Amino acid sequence: MYLSKLRLDRRCSAVRRDLGNPWELHRSLWSAFPADLAALPERVLWRLELERDGSAQVLVQSQLVPTWEALLGKYPGYTSEPVACKPYQPLLLEGQNLRFRLRTNCSVKRDGKRRAVVGEAEQLAWLARHGERGGFVVDAAEVRDEGTRAFRKGDHQAKLSVALFDGCLRVQQREAFLATLSRGIGHSKGLGLGLLSIAPMEA
Repeated sequence: MYLSKLRLDRRCSAVRRDLGNPWELHRSLWSAFPADLAALPERVLWRLELERDGSAQVLVQSQLVPTWEALLGKYPGYTSEPVACKPYQPLLLEGQNLRFRLRTNCSVKRDGKRRAVVGEAEQLAWLARHGERGGFVVDAAEVRDEGTRAFRKGDHQAKLSVALFDGCLRVQQREAFLATLSRGIGHSKGLGLGLLSIAPMEA
C-alpha cells in the first residue's frame, strides 16, 4: 500500500469547489489513478482533515502508486507544497495496542434502506461489531457525531451520516486486521469515509 498527504491550497478555485463537495474531491483525487480504477479490485481510501488554523489536508491510502502529477497538471496550484507519498506496510503483531482515527458512514441497512446509527452507545457498538469481523478490539474510543452532510453527486442530491472515532484498539487477528486496513470500514468509502488510520501508542 501507499500513503499520500496533500496539503490543499484554498487559493485554488478547484480546491474551494472540492472542499464543499466530497463527490468533487473524490473525482479530483481519482485523476492520480487509472481511468479504469473502478473496475479493479484495488481500493483507494481518503480522509479530509481541516486544521484549526484553517488549512486543509487530505490523507490518501492506495494499493497503486498514485501519479499526483496528473492531478497537479489538471489543477495547477491545487496543493500548497509537494505531495508526500511513501510505501505503507505496517508491521503488526497480535495483541499490539494502537491509536486510531476513523471517519465513517455510521449506518446499517434495514428493510432495504440505509439508515443512520445515532447515539454514542449505538455508534460505539457499531464499531465494536466491525472490530469483531475485522480482527481488532476497541479498548477505548470517543465518538463525535458529525451529522448529515448533503451534497450534489452529478445530477442527484445525496446525503451521508458521518461519525468520527478516535481511540485505542488492540490487534486480535493480524491477517484480518490487515485486510480491514486495506478495504476500510463502513459504507461510502469513495466519499472520504472508511479510512482507518493507526499509530503506535505513545510511551
